[in-house]
Amino acid sequence: MAETEIIPNSENNEQFFEGVEKLIEIWFTPVKHADLRKITRQQWENVLKIVRCEIISFTQSEQVDAYVLSESSMFVSRRRWILKTCGRTTPLRCVRSVLALASEAAGHHSVQNVFYSRRERTAGTSIHCCLLKARWTLWRKNSGNRTRTAASPSQTRPSRY
Repeated sequence: MAETEIIPNSENNEQFFEGVEKLIEIWFTPVKHADLRKITRQQWENVLKIVRCEIISFTQSEQVDAYVLSESSMFVSRRRWILKTCGRTTPLRCVRSVLALASEAAGHHSVQNVFYSRRERTAGTSIHCCLLKARWTLWRKNSGNRTRTAASPSQTRPSRY
């Protein structure tokens, strides 16, 4: 099971409000019988503690599990995980846990593609700085893993579930 990892916002653990929309989407390489929907609600709740949000409600169809969160939404299909948040959430901090759960609980051992976006910037902070920090965080969390992570904004997203 994935460990819960909580990382403070800064070295001195200052809190700040970041109200912008953040979206992270991970596509796993297709594998027969692998399915992210095998991950339990309790396991997702543990991941979302890292992000600083919680599940409010849940619904599902044949193709997608949809979660309404306290800070937006999460969608899970056979090989795609989407987390769309706002407010004081920290979505990049849960990547390691999501990759571990995908491998251990769902049977997905490699990443096909990653997409990350952030709508606006924090007052006084360069958007380029924010994107570089996001890319660095993704790289750091995945170094040593056997997954391929492409966090370039120019990457296109696959068109199927």
